[in-house]
Parts: sequence; structure tokens; C-alpha cells
Amino acid sequence: MIWKKGTTIIFCLFLCAVVWSAPDPVTNLTALTGIYKGYINLIWTYPGPEQLPAGSKYEIQKSTYETVIWSTGTIGNIIISTGPVNLSEEQTWTITGLIPGATYFFRIWTSSGTEEQPWSEISNGATNYAKPNQPPSSFDVISPKDNIIVSTLLPAFVWSVSTDPDEIVGDTVTYRIEYSSTDFVTFISSENLTNTSFIPEENLIENATYCWRVFAVDLDSTETQSTNIGIFRVNSTSEPPRDFNLIWPEHNKILAVASTYFYWQNNGDPDPDDYIVEYKIHWSKYPDFKPSETTGITSVSSFSVTDLVDNTTYYWKVIAKDTAGLTRQCSSTFTVKVDYINSPPGSFSLLTSSGVVSSTTPVFNWQQALDPDPWDLVYYKIIISSDNFNTKYSSVVFSPTFTPDFGLEENAVYRWYVIAIDTITDQNVPTKGAETCSSTWTVKINSQEEPPYNVFLSSPADKSIVLTQRPTFYWTCSGDPDPEDIVKYTIYYSSTNFVTTISSGGLVFSSFTLLTNLVENATYWWYVEAKDKTDNKVFSSTWTF
Repeated sequence: MIWKKGTTIIFCLFLCAVVWSAPDPVTNLTALTGIYKGYINLIWTYPGPEQLPAGSKYEIQKSTYETVIWSTGTIGNIIISTGPVNLSEEQTWTITGLIPGATYFFRIWTSSGTEEQPWSEISNGATNYAKPNQPPSSFDVISPKDNIIVSTLLPAFVWSVSTDPDEIVGDTVTYRIEYSSTDFVTFISSENLTNTSFIPEENLIENATYCWRVFAVDLDSTETQSTNIGIFRVNSTSEPPRDFNLIWPEHNKILAVASTYFYWQNNGDPDPDDYIVEYKIHWSKYPDFKPSETTGITSVSSFSVTDLVDNTTYYWKVIAKDTAGLTRQCSSTFTVKVDYINSPPGSFSLLTSSGVVSSTTPVFNWQQALDPDPWDLVYYKIIISSDNFNTKYSSVVFSPTFTPDFGLEENAVYRWYVIAIDTITDQNVPTKGAETCSSTWTVKINSQEEPPYNVFLSSPADKSIVLTQRPTFYWTCSGDPDPEDIVKYTIYYSSTNFVTTISSGGLVFSSFTLLTNLVENATYWWYVEAKDKTDNKVFSSTWTF
């Protein structure tokens, strides 16, 4: 309570009753916001008419509403006892415990403090707001900050002290810390801390970058955030470079060149401020890189390789090394196949069919053609012709066999051969390459056995007279329609119209000379039989002479 004394006393020196008059009402009551939370200072001047004696009183009524019943004796009014107060003496009083920031309205009355003296009339109105709550003072985060690297998963957070301007009225400060590895999109917090340091209970994330801040909080939950945000990185354990994959040449890629660049991913190192200082590339003809390999060293994620051997499979891998000397091998080993000189398929032989076949759809078989280029594909083109390839039929197949889907001509003679063709692989797209041709074979179609062609007698002419007893018989025959069939002849002759018959068989020529004499002046009948290998027969007509 702050106030100044001022009194007006009337002394009666006579033996008579003292009469007190009511003080004049205060007309210059002023309300000023105080210096602390919930404070308002009231200032006024005692207006008289005379000095207030010791034991006088002021009564102050306050309200957060302007339209209330202003009256002495109201519950909650403040009664102030005072000593003598002189006329025009300034009075002050500080009211505490008000609602911070709230607007208050005030009235005041004055009394000499005796029952005989009544209260003055009500004063003028005064209004102002109570001192608002003041936030805690500014402060800084101290450590860790400035993007430093901490070598523990449980670092100590340290910050400076924040004080509360309203500490004199009992306000206190606690702290809330927030730390995040996602730039505060999500964060972990701990509150009601009373010290200016904090150690997390759970491990932070290895290799993560964290930002953190602190809030000073008073009893009214008013907050002051630290003037800066601490940023640091966690690296409690050194780790090797991250996993990475090979890129080019792709796995099982066929290269049509002797030189190329090998490429792989650069995924860096998980440790803060660590990086890859060296890549070591290995390539070898052996999948386990033994007994020999070739190596190269580079600081970038590519390497030029030359003098690759044609028709060779290479295996390659890369090992990355960081500044701590830790290494990591690529996630998988790739295979690259080199084929930059195209060689034709090797020679091959026909197997079937040849000669006479008993089907109009014979199966044609041949050896597989091996290509010296180990990754070339080989396909075949078969050519078939019945007129010495003036006209021909062809078909492409991918295995060394072919059966026509149409019937070849009966008794026809066909010639056939096969071309083996390999593929040139450019950018893994097969195109036509070199060719190797087989020999030519002949196949004859005989699916049905047919008799020989008709036999026609030539000499002696029918009903002729011969002048020798040992005539030579002649006839004609075009053979047999079946390929490679053999026709043999039997001649029959008789002087009794075949009541009795003389014959001579197994003849391969179309003529026959008698070895014995015929009967002079006799009439003879004769004919010829033609027979093939399967005993199919035809007969000529019968002539006489």
C-alpha cells in the first residue's frame, strides 16, 4: 500500500462538542497502469475543505463494468486508513491482484474516520487497464547448434536462462523443448523443465539432421521462444557408403564394341560430412574374379574400359570407399558379353530326307549349326524345288527340322538345301547376320506303288512273215512311274495259241533273240509281260507271225 498523509483537523478550544463536516468529493481521480502484472496506480488530490485528521479513511470501489451501483459499503470495496492529510495534498494508492490486461473502473470516497463525519460525495470516475502479463525474457539455445555433428544418440541440450518481469509478483518460468528431424513437421517435446539443460530419454536417429527450440513459459502460459533454433547432425557410429547399383552396361548386355564406359549409382555416404573418395572397379572373365581380374580406380561413378576380347563374357563389380576408409560393394555383380566381330554359323550336314521316300510330306532334318559367336541366335531357311530351283519353295524355321504342311507331288524328284543364318545384336536388337549354306540333296516321292507303263510290241509285226527261225523280238516300254523302280520283262510265245507256251523271263532290255529254232511254216502267237519290284504287272497285246 502506497499513500501520502494529509489531514485537516478542526480544534475546538472551548468546552463544546466538536462538529465535523463531510470532506469535499475528489474530482481528479486518475487511474494509471502499474509497473507489474495486475497493477493499477490511483492518484488524486485531497480537495478539503480542511485538513483530514489522523484515522481518516478512503473507500475505493472497483469494477470491470462501467454501469454498476457505486456506493460505499459495497462488498469488495477497499478501505484505506490514513493519517492527517493537508488540503491539496496528492494521494496515491496501488491496487494489486487485478486481472492482467483487464479494464477497470474506479470511484473513491473520503471520510474523517469518525461516526460524526459522513462520507464525502462520490468522486469522479477513473478507468484504465491492469498491467498485462509480461512474457519471459528472451534467451538463446547454446548447444548443440550451428550444424555441428554430435557423436552420441543422447546429446545434452543447453540454453540460457529466461527470467520473468513479473517475478516480483510470484510469476515463475519453466521450459518446453521441441526437437525434430523433419523441420518441425513432426517433433518430440518435453515440458515443465526447470533447468536450462535436457537429455532425451530415447535415442535420436542416427545420421539425421535435427533442429530444436525452447519455449520459456510463465504461470499464465505466456511463452517466449528462444531467439535462435539449434541445428545439429547425429553421427554416433561411422558407417560405410550406402548401397548402390550398377547401371551400364546392363546385366547380360551384349556389346558390339571393344571399348565402353561402365556406369553405376553414386548414392553417397550416410554419415554427415562423409563422402566417397574412391571407387574401385573390377572386371574379369571369371565369375568369382579368380584367378585373374583387372581393376581401375576413379573418384567418379564411371570408368572407361578398353581392349575387351571378342566372344568373351565379363563379370564386373564396383567397391566404394569413404573418407573413414569404410567400403561397400555394389548390390549385385553384372555380366556383359562382348561380340563385336560377327562370324557366320559353322558348317553342318543334312540328315534326312534323301532318295525315295514313301510320304508326300517327308521330314527334313539337318545338323544344328553352331555359331562361333556364343550369343548369336541361329535360324534356318530351307529351300525345296522340283525344277532345279527355277521355281522354289522356302520356309524359315528356328530348329533343325522341317515338315511341309502341303503334299509334295507324287513321283516327283525334289532338290533341297538349308541356309543357316545368325543374328547380329546391336543394342540388344537382333538383325540378320552372316549365312552358311548346306550341300544339296535329292528326294523322290513315292507314296503309292504303281504298275509299269504299258508295253507296246514292235517286231515281228503282227501277221507278218519272218524269214528266219531265230527272229529277234522287239517291244517298247517307258518303264515305271515310281522313282527308281526296276521293270523286268517276260516274253511268252506259242505255236498252239498258248495251249502250250514257251517263255523267257527276267529280261531287262526290250528285245529278245531266240536261242533255238522255231518250227518252219508254223504260226506263232507272242506277247510281253512287264513287272516292277513290287510285282505290279502290265501285259502287251498279242501278235502273230
